[in-house]
Amino acid sequence: MIKKMSKLGVIIVGMSLTTLASAHEMRHICAGGSTVGLGCENVANTLMFHVGFVNEPAWATDSNGANINLSFHPDPAHSAALTENVDTSKGDIVDLDSVEVHYFGSESKYTKGMMPKMKTMIYSNGIHSPVVPQNMPSANGNIAQKFGTSNVYNAYFRPAKSGVYGFVIKGFVRHNGHDFDFSQGQSFICGAQGTQDQVSLAELKPQTKYGCVMDEIAYPSNGHD
Repeated sequence: MIKKMSKLGVIIVGMSLTTLASAHEMRHICAGGSTVGLGCENVANTLMFHVGFVNEPAWATDSNGANINLSFHPDPAHSAALTENVDTSKGDIVDLDSVEVHYFGSESKYTKGMMPKMKTMIYSNGIHSPVVPQNMPSANGNIAQKFGTSNVYNAYFRPAKSGVYGFVIKGFVRHNGHDFDFSQGQSFICGAQGTQDQVSLAELKPQTKYGCVMDEIAYPSNGHD
């Protein structure tokens, strides 16, 4: 019985990891950083962003943040088996200038060209804008890595309202001699239409996205004790 339960636990954990992975937007950047998305399909030596919320699903008023995973694909087919983590302990450079969060409103989806109603910095290295106290740079002047990881970075904030959010990430990465400059900013917007920030869903294969912020059910309500 214990063995059966152990196997079941492994299956459940595996399913959970798969679910979390699919709830992020994935985007390739070609070496140099001038070309992104479709232009980097079937191209070797690309940097891949894997971006979403720290905690998914994301609920209004709960602590959360921007979750940024950085990896490298040496082969044109972008095979998962050959994926390399971007790892500063092995000589890679991850220099994130800033992470900004944009709020587009309580609409159910993003429409291409929609302007944010609000935006604020949730991380800055202090070079181009003031440091954000909650997400201070680490001793080496960069955003801190998530504990126990080599390629995951979190910038924390608490979404006050439900709706459509986006993250704008600026910086520079070097992996195995390949440079990726995204100092002009890469924007990742939640929801089924969020990927329209770069390409249309019809063009994007595979389609990747992360969920927007939802309202929790308040219970008990109406002032009951």
